[in-house]
Amino acid sequence: MTPMQGEVSKRYQLSPFLFFFLLYISVVDVGLLWFQRNLLNHAGVDSWISVGLTGISLHLIVWMIYKILYAAGNEKADLVTINRLSALVR
Repeated sequence: MTPMQGEVSKRYQLSPFLFFFLLYISVVDVGLLWFQRNLLNHAGVDSWISVGLTGISLHLIVWMIYKILYAAGNEKADLVTINRLSALVR
């Protein structure tokens, strides 16, 4: 079969794994483009405060997750394992 009859060359094909990320980015990107407009409409010129507070709070949450994982002491520990262990302690 030649490429003119509908078969796409292997060089131009996309794996299902990469297609998932392409689809995800195309959907999420549209929402991110409207984020700034909606924030500016509600908060006005003080919107930088909410963005800063959100960034600080997310950094704090990620830091706490790392501390909990480090306190587990197991190199293969994940959040599910820690949750199971904490249920046994109760």
